[in-house]
Amino acid sequence: MRAILLAAGRGRRLGPLATQGPKCMMEAAGEPLLKRTLEGLVNCGVREIVIVIGYQKEKILALLDSEQKLLAGTKVIPVENPDFTKGNIISLWSSASYFDSDLLIMDADVYFEFPLLKRLLDSPLKDCFLLDAGFKNTGEEVVLMTRQGRVLDLAKVTSLPAGYDLLGESVGFLKLSQEPASLLKEILQEMVTDGFIQSEYEQAYQRLLQKIPVGYEAVGNLFWMEVDFPEDLAKLHARLKSHAAKS
Repeated sequence: MRAILLAAGRGRRLGPLATQGPKCMMEAAGEPLLKRTLEGLVNCGVREIVIVIGYQKEKILALLDSEQKLLAGTKVIPVENPDFTKGNIISLWSSASYFDSDLLIMDADVYFEFPLLKRLLDSPLKDCFLLDAGFKNTGEEVVLMTRQGRVLDLAKVTSLPAGYDLLGESVGFLKLSQEPASLLKEILQEMVTDGFIQSEYEQAYQRLLQKIPVGYEAVGNLFWMEVDFPEDLAKLHARLKSHAAKS
């Protein structure tokens, strides 16, 4: 299993905090989100990690250099996306030369409990998302729309659609076996060639879902949080501080 970490973005919605570094370098419980993600991958036995860098890439490279002990025995491959100001589909495309094996594609700006990642890796489903059905839709969440155990579509929506068995927020992690990963590479090539460089990678996922069945694992009982806004970071700090006080 090879992990693809998307860590090139600036995170404009963080406002002034974005000037401090990439979103994945925001700290929670005293450590960058990216470091925690790396810890999770290592703990789950993933030994090859491709990390797509862009905005203030030197800070990510410095973190990788400082975590030699954590990453001992793990192959880490930085891949630069010089067009990180465009749609994040370019970040995924930047890593597409590594789509020749089973993949775990992950946003790097997510705080998560390690059992959440283990649930995805241990799933008997070869191709699946992580789905949190206990979400509150604000229009910012990527909603997975499912029927009979299959994800049929995903998108940000202002109102939840009817006609599906289950709706849930995507955690931002996708596991793909080798053949679907190769198909996703072809889709990305087609989209970039056709000029969809301002698109989000979820649009490539939509095309993939039209071609192959992709399932999901529910993770509503496990904590995770994507950091998009300053209030997300504040909520995360408050939760972690509260849990630390109780332990």
